[in-house]
Amino acid sequence: MCVDEENDVRIYDESNGKLAYFTGQRWAQFLMEMHDIDLAVQRAMTLKSTNLKLHIGGNWHVSITQLLLLGIPLIDIRRWYIRDDNTLQPTPVGTALSYSQWFLLKKAIEEIQKKVPHLIAISPCWHESKFDAEKCLECTPSPLIDYSN
Repeated sequence: MCVDEENDVRIYDESNGKLAYFTGQRWAQFLMEMHDIDLAVQRAMTLKSTNLKLHIGGNWHVSITQLLLLGIPLIDIRRWYIRDDNTLQPTPVGTALSYSQWFLLKKAIEEIQKKVPHLIAISPCWHESKFDAEKCLECTPSPLIDYSN
């Protein structure tokens, strides 16, 4: 994990070259969602059905998935795009974490917050109206997507 001078956060996996990128506001949104992500991870660890997909800003989402061929549960932090048929599809940009990597990331986040305490003060996107949120590329990067599916 690294934080640059503009408060952008990058999670880089040297073993496979995968990268997840967070603007300051996206990072704040991600931190706000950590509790729900943790609950979904705990649920999935006990082999209970888990379906979590959270929009954290821009075209980035966090989801709990299971790699069907290998049976490996993953926390996926990934950029998505809208196909011509209006379905949401993942891109290769992002990273997938095993449960053990997720717990290591949580420890790294605690360390980063100690070393860069002003990151905690950054707030996620906020808008006075739904109309304003729909104009925001961080909150609505693509034309009105239904994230409930």
